[in-house]
This record gives sequence, structure tokens and C-alpha cells, in this order.
Amino acid sequence: MSDVESIAREQVTRAYDPAPGRALVVYMTNVLAPYRLPVLTALSQSLGSFKILLSAAIDRHRDWPAAWGTLDVETQRSLSWKARVNRTTDLELETTLHLPYDTVPRLIRHRPRVVMTSEMGARTIQAYLYRRLFRGSRMMICADLSEHTERQCGWLRRTIRRHLLRHADAVLVNGESGRRYVEAFGARPERVGSVPFATDRQPPAALPDRGGDEQPLRLLYVGSLIERKGLVPFLQALVAWALAHPAREIEFTLVGGGELQPVLQAQPLPANLRLRFVGHMPYASLPSVYAQADVFAFPSLGDTWGVVVNEAMQWGLPVLGSIRSQAVDELVDEGVHGWRFDTIDAAGMAAAIDRALSTSAERRQAIGREARARASAITPETVAEQTAAIVRRLLDTTTAGHRAESLHPMRS
Repeated sequence: MSDVESIAREQVTRAYDPAPGRALVVYMTNVLAPYRLPVLTALSQSLGSFKILLSAAIDRHRDWPAAWGTLDVETQRSLSWKARVNRTTDLELETTLHLPYDTVPRLIRHRPRVVMTSEMGARTIQAYLYRRLFRGSRMMICADLSEHTERQCGWLRRTIRRHLLRHADAVLVNGESGRRYVEAFGARPERVGSVPFATDRQPPAALPDRGGDEQPLRLLYVGSLIERKGLVPFLQALVAWALAHPAREIEFTLVGGGELQPVLQAQPLPANLRLRFVGHMPYASLPSVYAQADVFAFPSLGDTWGVVVNEAMQWGLPVLGSIRSQAVDELVDEGVHGWRFDTIDAAGMAAAIDRALSTSAERRQAIGREARARASAITPETVAEQTAAIVRRLLDTTTAGHRAESLHPMRS
């Protein structure tokens, strides 16, 4: 950032002039995943006055530590309980639900000009009440969702979302699928901004030598071994391909754990297809498995994003992935950065597997270089600045006393 830009940023921040002990912007969410910290840290530095309210310090279903670096974080008083949710297909996912019940008092105490709120449940309802109490404030809904992840959303939740999205001053989505979803529920197109997820992984200075066509082709998957990830139908299609191409050796490595592992291990395999289960790996150790693969497989039935796709692409891996992952849908162009399919379309998935596994090693590496260039441009700093630009537009309306309707269009 230049000296002129730094001075201008300081002048803008002083113009908003949050009261002592109060935050200019408050961001509210359930828990903080490690991969979100770099973006939020950069966003905090960009905005200058930024506080995070969490429903819980840790997630019972994840091994994430309660470590937030330099971020200003408060943990709310919340009711938490285990539940099984069903939003994608006929699959249920066990998760922890949170009801932060002290949101309005905390917001009144901090008196933010802009409230950024994730999900669209009790937390956002309370943010909306604060917005109604303090007409000079603004509410941004961070809608981490897609059309595929919300297919089984119930009527009550849909009704609440329609009301909240119609009254939001801004809505932040991850991609075009999320944009279509929120606009279908009443979000005004000019108030919807799209910002992708980013990883803080630093791409290697040089890509590893991945060998030629004479070696076994190494597929890699990183993530939970659960039904929502589409691994069973993908493995069945992979078995069919291996049976039809007995001279081609395939090694499929799965990093992660979950209830589906015994099912996958029990799948009969042809002699030319090997499965390797690595189990959970520390976050810092994942680059070693990216370096030892040829193609990254991500057959999700529904992911709002999928940061492992960013990471694999940064390591020069072409992606064989499902468009039901918004990361694949947004980052992977067919034949340029990898191969796309829809997991519920068995014939289409089989054809994509054939295209990927029939591609020469030389061509795969060229596709991997394109993938690396695409993903490396999405950094925590660029994502934070895109988000901060939307927040500043909202702050401009509060400072100037304008109504939220005067917010400039956020389409790029």
C-alpha cells in the first residue's frame, strides 16, 4: 500500500470515529476455522476497528484450536446442542447448533456502524433487531451457502430468510450459485457482492516433478469421509474405469477420517486400483500430500466452498471435481484447470473421470500450471480488501446519513 493510500485510509477511519471502547464493525459467527484467520486478520487491519463475536470458542466436531492471533474476539453466551441436519440431498449430517442469546445487548454495548452476520438464524434475527433499533447502523449478511447446500431447507427457515434478505443492506456470497440463491429469496441484486474463499497456503516456488505416463496415476482426496462428500459413487465410477482399463494403474489416497471409511474399505477393487487411507493429518503437513499427487479429486454432493480445492490448485494439481462444490464451480474451467462433473449424474461423472485419467502426464502438468495461476491470485489480502470495500460503502451511507438504498452496486 502506498503512503498516499495509507493516509487516505487513516482519514476515512477517523471520519467514522467509533466511540472509545466501541467497534466500527462487528462480525458474528459460530466458530473460527483456522483457514478463516488470515482473511479476517487482513480485514481487521484494513478496517482498523473490527471485533468478532463467536457463539463458541471451539467446535465439538472439529479439532480446531481456540487460537485467534491478534484478532479482537469475544465468546458469547450461547445454548449449544448436537443435531442432525439435512440440507443437501437425502443425507443427514451431525453438527452442533448454537443459539447466542446475548447478541443484542453486546451489539448495544459496542454500538457498531456495520454488523456482519453469518448464517440466517437467531444470530441474524438479533442483528436485524439491532438494525431496527439503531437506524444509522447497517447489516451485512455473510451467506456462506449455495443452491446445492440448501436444497432441503425447511419452510420456516425459508420464510425467515426471505424477510432477512429483503431487509439486508448488503449480502456477501461466495460465488454465482450463492448469488442466485439469495436473489431468488429477495436480496436486491445491487446489494449482493461475491467474494471467494482464500487459503493462506504459500504456493511452492517451483512445482514438483510428477513423473510420466509410465507411473501409476495418483489421485488425492482431502476432507471428511462422510456421505456428503460423494466418495461412494465416485469410487464406484473409478472402479468401473479401472476394470475397463486394466493396463492403467491408479492409486487413490484419501486424507481424513469419518464414518464412511469402513464402507470405502469394503469396496471390492480390481488389481490395478489401490486405495490408501492416511487418516487425519495436521494442517501444516498437507503440502506434502499435495506434492505427491497427480490429480485432486473432490466429488462433493454439496459444499459451500471447499478451500482444499484452492490449496490443491496452488500446488499445481488439476482438479477432477463436482460443480456441487462452489470452489470447483467458480475456479475450475473444463479442460483448463481440470475436469467438471455433477456427482448425481453417473454418466457425466464417468465421462469426466475418463477425460482426466486419459489425459497425458504432460498435458496434466500444463493444466496444473493453469490451476496454480488461477488459485494463487486469490489471496487473503485480496479477499479481505474486496470485503472491506463493501463494508466501506455501507459505512459511507452511515456517515453521510444516507438511506441504505443509496448503496452503490457491488457487481464487479
